[in-house]
Amino acid sequence: MTTATPIPCDPGYFVAINTPASQTMMDQLRVVDGRLQWAHGAPFREADFLLIRLAVSPTRSDLRKISDIFGPLEEAVRKGVDENRDGARAFLQKACLAALYSPDLTEADRNRLPAALHAEYTSKLKAVGGAGDGAAAEKVDDTRVEDVMAETPADRAVATPQQDVLDQILTF
Repeated sequence: MTTATPIPCDPGYFVAINTPASQTMMDQLRVVDGRLQWAHGAPFREADFLLIRLAVSPTRSDLRKISDIFGPLEEAVRKGVDENRDGARAFLQKACLAALYSPDLTEADRNRLPAALHAEYTSKLKAVGGAGDGAAAEKVDDTRVEDVMAETPADRAVATPQQDVLDQILTF
């Protein structure tokens, strides 16, 4: 497998303007504060347009909206707080397996998300004194999935064999 070296990318814009190319003076247009305008500062209103901003991020900003993953994680936390270890483990594994096989994630995210889910689950239980320890945690560790994932570079996550990730999930 060949891995590429990450290249930092700055956010950028694409614009589609509903005019013939010969009538639009692209060299006189600018994007300022997310708005298309003429170089002299006036808003561009001469034609309909679509302005698209593209940005690269090391993690997804909509990760928590994947309900097949985060629904079972929240249920695992509820079960863990109620000291239902078997139920908590089953829901945590369901969340991790959903992540591992999700078509909505990159290979790197599929490989690094299960460990991040486990870390957040453990952190939440410690914060409320769950998992049978009988007392609230002395120091609340607010571990979040996004932080744990950011600690694992994508190239290292992609190099992790899927079977290793699956074996890890089965030990949770």
